[in-house]
Amino acid sequence: MPKKIITTLLYAFILVSLVNFTLISEPKGTASSEPPANTGTLPPQVKQPAANIDDLIAGLTKQDITTDSFWRTVAEIESIGKDGLAKLAIGLENPDIKVRVGCARAMYLLGYREEAVKTLLAILSLPAQQSGVPMNIGAQQTDKAVFSAAAEVLGNLISIDGGGQDIDRGELAKKVQSILDGTLEASRRLWLAKLRFELDGASLAKEEVREISKLKDPDIRLSAALVLASMNDFDRSKDVLKTLSLDPTPTGR
Repeated sequence: MPKKIITTLLYAFILVSLVNFTLISEPKGTASSEPPANTGTLPPQVKQPAANIDDLIAGLTKQDITTDSFWRTVAEIESIGKDGLAKLAIGLENPDIKVRVGCARAMYLLGYREEAVKTLLAILSLPAQQSGVPMNIGAQQTDKAVFSAAAEVLGNLISIDGGGQDIDRGELAKKVQSILDGTLEASRRLWLAKLRFELDGASLAKEEVREISKLKDPDIRLSAALVLASMNDFDRSKDVLKTLSLDPTPTGR
C-alpha cells in the first residue's frame, strides 16, 4: 500500500479516537442544564421523623375529650410504643385530667395495666365539677364528659383481656362499688353502675340503671336506656325509648 494512503488512514484513526475520548469523559448532567425530575417521594434510606410524643400529649389539652380527634391523638401516642413510656408516666400526673385519661389508656395497652387502672380509679374518685363554684386551691374536679370517658375507658380496657394477671377484677369491682355508694349525682351513678356490671355482671348494677331510667330528666333516661341495651336488657330500654318518643322535645323527636 502506498505510504501516502497509510499516513492518511493513521491520521483518520487518531481523529476518531480523540472524538470518542471526549464524549466518554464528558461529566454526566452537562448535556442538559435541567435538574432531574422530582418524583415526590423520599429515597428509601431517608425516614420520616418520628412523632413527637411531647407535642402529641400537649395537643390533648387543646381538644375536647368527646371528639374523634382527641382519641386519634391518643392512638398516635399508643403507636409510639414503649419508647414513649417515660413521657406517658409523666402524663398520668398531668394537671389536665383528660390528658391523664388518654395516657392511662395508652399505658394499659402497652402492658402497664396496674398503673393505668390506678389512675382511672383516682379520676373516678374526684368530686364533680360544679358550674359557678370556684375550686379551692389545689383541689381537682371532673366534669361529666371526662368522668364518663374515664369510666368507659376503664370498662373497655378490662373487656379486652380481663385485666390480665395484673388486675383482680373482684377487688376492682369492690372499689368501683365503694365509689358508687358515695356518689349522689345521677349521671355519675349511671356510668359507675355500667362499669360495675362490666366487671362482674352484678344484678344490683343493672337494677341501679333501671332506677335511673325512671328519672324525669330526658337526657339521663336516654343514656340509661342505652346502657340497659348494652346490658342486654332490651325490654326495659325499649319501654324507656317509647316513652321518651312521646315527649315534644328534640330528644323525643
